[in-house]
Amino acid sequence: MVSLLLFVDCAIDPVSLPQWLGMGTILFLAAASWVSAGSLLVYLGGRWQFPVITILIIEACLVSPLNDNHIIRTVPPQEGSRLDVVQSFSRWYALAEKTEGAGVPHTVFVVATEGSGIRAAYWTATVLGELQDRNANFASHLFAISGVSGGSLGAVVFDALLAEPNPSSFNFKSKADDILGQDLFSPALASMLYPDFIQRFLPFPVPHFDRARALELGWEKGWRNTMKNDRFAASFVDLWKGGSREWMPSLFLNGSSVEKGKRIITTNLRLTTIFLDAEDAADRLAGYKLPATKAACNIPLSTAVNMSFRTSPFFPAGPLPGWLARS
Repeated sequence: MVSLLLFVDCAIDPVSLPQWLGMGTILFLAAASWVSAGSLLVYLGGRWQFPVITILIIEACLVSPLNDNHIIRTVPPQEGSRLDVVQSFSRWYALAEKTEGAGVPHTVFVVATEGSGIRAAYWTATVLGELQDRNANFASHLFAISGVSGGSLGAVVFDALLAEPNPSSFNFKSKADDILGQDLFSPALASMLYPDFIQRFLPFPVPHFDRARALELGWEKGWRNTMKNDRFAASFVDLWKGGSREWMPSLFLNGSSVEKGKRIITTNLRLTTIFLDAEDAADRLAGYKLPATKAACNIPLSTAVNMSFRTSPFFPAGPLPGWLARS
């Protein structure tokens, strides 16, 4: 009964109860559930003289091509025009000349941040936050951040804080600590052990059972709890719509294309041939049906992070929407 209630709750609201229970409790409850269910299946197999568990395993293998529910989430498309890296740098340089004066050296920073789960996210966001707290002009000299996995999460948290209407009113490091100090991974664990586990035996996909979706919703709630808005649930491209800042650092969130083995980069800029063996996530999301200057990453900000975060089995690979249609 407890397992059934957990399954239903995680399918409806994959964030609240798992965060309340915590990862340790979820693991123990899942182990107890599996022991009970496994014992019942062994008993039925012996009573009926029928290989129940073997049949279930075979059935899961047979339906696996039909039930991939880890599809990348999207938002309604927005019209826009993407600059390439050279054009974007020219714009940054023009702003530097305008604010600091022409003919003088201008300091520019490019940040590269590695992956390592929540540790990398926390390190990236708090270090960048500390630099911004010490010097309010730091972000104006930060051209771009390139990250992968946890580093991408930290980079996005920092950029999203910069995009707030009045960023000078809060401490960046403290806000990053508040956001990333919450339990952000219990929702994904609970979904993996309950609804997404049941999904493996269904012959059709159920998007609400997706553990990657639960992970993204957990990030969105973490941001909402701290900042009292839904920026992490809003579109990735909204970060560069303009607001309180003349300059917003670009993001290069690096993932991997399982299909081709190449990097796939989620970014607000247009990739050109200077990015060797890399695919533009915006072009892939648009199905290569739009000019490269018009394609954009029309996905939630949390999904943009997760495209760099997906490493099986805990964070599963996800097909782009057009891929399923072609399949």
